[in-house]
Amino acid sequence: MKLFIVVFSLLFCSLAFAIDQQEESTLAGLSDAIVEGRKSDETKVYALMEFVHDRVKPKEGEDPYKQISDLERIQSGVGWCNHQAKIFMHLAYYQEIKTRLIYLMNDDGTASPHTIAEWWNGKEWIIADPLFMIYGLSRDDIKSDFSRLEKFNFIKDRPKEWLECFVNEPQIVFEYNPLPI
Repeated sequence: MKLFIVVFSLLFCSLAFAIDQQEESTLAGLSDAIVEGRKSDETKVYALMEFVHDRVKPKEGEDPYKQISDLERIQSGVGWCNHQAKIFMHLAYYQEIKTRLIYLMNDDGTASPHTIAEWWNGKEWIIADPLFMIYGLSRDDIKSDFSRLEKFNFIKDRPKEWLECFVNEPQIVFEYNPLPI
């Protein structure tokens, strides 16, 4: 019986690993297709954000804590800002773009209701927010001129208090470093 359990466990782990490898291969191919023909990291970042923004949307009533893979989430078309940021990061990984997940914080130090990604342009961290399509700005840019956020159509109607979470010190959750070449 013990031998059966060990063999079954090994087969199950091998199958799970094969499924993960297949999913990773699919996501790598998808990432390559999304950025095809783009040379700079900036244009790749925009293309990846646009893909996530167009295909993964929040849906009322959907459990934001449901644990499914990034590929399953893309296929379902449902995901909140944290899922969108993670999918963007996963796709950027295959383009060797360094990213990090950011929980934005309120003035009082509590977590805001919004999560974003940032990508490293070689000099500074730049916002990559697939939900609101905020790109090309660092949080320091916003601190120096808050009106820079106003050019993004998706957030024009948000109260200023809510938008201030973009300039508060964030909680950095994790960085996603690209594979070494």
